[in-house]
Amino acid sequence: MAEDNSSVIYRSLYRGDFDAGDFLKRMSELFSNVVTSESWIRSGQRIPAGFRDTISSYRLLGRHLPRLGEGRVDFLQLKLKPGVSLESAEKDSLDFLKGYMPSEHSDAVFAAVTSSAEGLCLLLFMRSPALKGITIPAEILDFLCTEGIKNYLHKSCALSRAALDGYFSRGLVLFDDTVIARDAVKIDAALASISFCDVAAGGGEIVMAFIEKLASAREGLNKYIGAGDRDRERFVREFIRDSLYLTDCNAAAPDIIRAALKLRYNGVETDDEHFVWGSLLIDRIFVDRKFDLIISNPPHMRGEQFFPIKELLCGYSSARFGADLYCYYVEKAASMLSELGSAVMLLSNRWMKSKYGEGLREFFIYNPPSKIVDLGSVPQLTGSATPLSVISFYREPLRDGKLRYMEADLSDNMEALSESEAKIFAKEKLTASPWNFSADESGEFVRKLREKSLPLSLYSDGKIYRGILTGLNEAFVVDAERALELSEGEPQTEKLLAPFYSGRDVKRYHLPPVKKYLIFIPKGYTDRMRRLEDAPQWFAGTHRRLASHLAAYEGKAAKRRDRGDYWWELRACGYRDVFEGAKIVLPSIAKRLSAVLVKERAYFNDKCCVIAGGDSFLLALLNSRLMDYIFRSLSSPLLNGYYELRPSVLAQLPIMDGAAESQPRRRLKEEIAAAGESLSRIFRDNPPRKYAKAPEEAAAVERALNRAVYRLYDLSPKEINMVENN
Repeated sequence: MAEDNSSVIYRSLYRGDFDAGDFLKRMSELFSNVVTSESWIRSGQRIPAGFRDTISSYRLLGRHLPRLGEGRVDFLQLKLKPGVSLESAEKDSLDFLKGYMPSEHSDAVFAAVTSSAEGLCLLLFMRSPALKGITIPAEILDFLCTEGIKNYLHKSCALSRAALDGYFSRGLVLFDDTVIARDAVKIDAALASISFCDVAAGGGEIVMAFIEKLASAREGLNKYIGAGDRDRERFVREFIRDSLYLTDCNAAAPDIIRAALKLRYNGVETDDEHFVWGSLLIDRIFVDRKFDLIISNPPHMRGEQFFPIKELLCGYSSARFGADLYCYYVEKAASMLSELGSAVMLLSNRWMKSKYGEGLREFFIYNPPSKIVDLGSVPQLTGSATPLSVISFYREPLRDGKLRYMEADLSDNMEALSESEAKIFAKEKLTASPWNFSADESGEFVRKLREKSLPLSLYSDGKIYRGILTGLNEAFVVDAERALELSEGEPQTEKLLAPFYSGRDVKRYHLPPVKKYLIFIPKGYTDRMRRLEDAPQWFAGTHRRLASHLAAYEGKAAKRRDRGDYWWELRACGYRDVFEGAKIVLPSIAKRLSAVLVKERAYFNDKCCVIAGGDSFLLALLNSRLMDYIFRSLSSPLLNGYYELRPSVLAQLPIMDGAAESQPRRRLKEEIAAAGESLSRIFRDNPPRKYAKAPEEAAAVERALNRAVYRLYDLSPKEINMVENN
């Protein structure tokens, strides 16, 4: 696999001796607040072991400190050992700098790598991987930028989508450019006056790509308008000076992008008021300005990770559903668009089906998107744990009220994706319920099953839960040997230790031998047991070994939101008794729906869904092909063929309760329950092994089970074929 050097912003090699004064002078031309009051040099044992054969010393020459907020850019000199050439040392230098930034909490470094023997100097400007975020493949970057320009020209110049597809898709050889030629002057004027903003600029990938795309688009019009003084450098210079705006919540990001632009485009001018640091969602940023085009990859952050500002976000539709942060950014971007404006945003694709995406789906009922491109098949991107989607929307929705939905992956020629390949859906398709753009036949099939069945939430009397969240597993989860040590001679501590499993431990009909234990000290336990004794003193005296173990984590444990009355307690859990008795457990991340019946005391982490009770019928039904098919239809796809099972999705599964119906249906239910009990016994006696086939006996029982389920739900041969082959 090729080395990923996408963090490198600028690389330049020149001949001559290194001069620290000249270097810092150049830095002051690129950065507005260079300070040299703190400087140092490190060598010998202070150089990480892996680099001592290459680097003799490194020196901090100065720093750029953003005028507001935290963050910094460090200016370094890396001196190579005698006899080491710059060419052979470049990889080590890059690796050293990649390690330096997180260890020194630096957002970027501008380093001079010097070789006294060769009289050469290599300049490297690198951003921190933490600042860079997702590494967006070039194909997707190009698609985002092209889509944005096409949207803008479609509205501002009233150009047809077919004409725009032809102009921007080089693969369409037989393209009639009559419309483009006729309106070339108008198109160029629109592109020259565009106001563009990246609302979460990060490392500047989108900004850099858009500059090149816009310049190419204007340059391509020269054959209709004439070249004259219309050169690429002019287009770039005018756009950066007049039209480019960006913001990011990282204080150093705007300064780093500004410096990168000056390095890449010599002599370019930037306006400091266009490059703003702050939290777009809560700070007053660009309040008096509207934008013709917003393209962005907003931050992906779960609700608990931005808890401190949640009260300030109550005005967003997404606030009522504990949405991921990117959902708020979409709503905010919509409010920043001009009358002709549009936005193109790179998001997780989970908002379309997840519970947390309900607010954003609700928002889009009244502000319908024009296009969604699902990138669910794209291999995992560096920095992203979920598949992505590209969504386009306008300030004023299109008159036709239609949504164009497309699926693409990097094996497709994304440049040639045209409107003719899109599935068209009326805006009535858009509701707050999960969006399913699969074939109508499949969607209708699932809808029919749900209409004639009980949702699992009713069947189970609402007893569907997620696993335990400790907030600090390194402290509260221990291996079996350590659990034995902690409880030795302390029977009162033994009661606080419970077998503990993660989602990856849970298999169909099988749970492996326990390897981990949970230290479960529930909220209220200390006050209930200590009476009038001082709480820390009581805990240390009553649970001596346990208190000693947890003391090493006191600092981290005290900072948790997931804590009880004291730092050693877990947060309140109103369904603790579920873990003590019989329950059905399912992993949250799975390629197919998998369930196991656990009758003994056992706790599970938050990557599991738990249903109270020991219903063998429900166990077998959940492991059937039919329920797996429905699960995948309703769930958010992840990467590599995996899907996410949330309690809200599990609650929707249609359960045919044969007990209240005819005798044949009751017998089918009994047959299915018996199959569940049989399969539990088979897998208990013959634990599944990785990559090994299930015993033939199990395969035969599963075939009989699936046939019984198909009869219970009255499936037709065509419907059975749909389930069996998907």
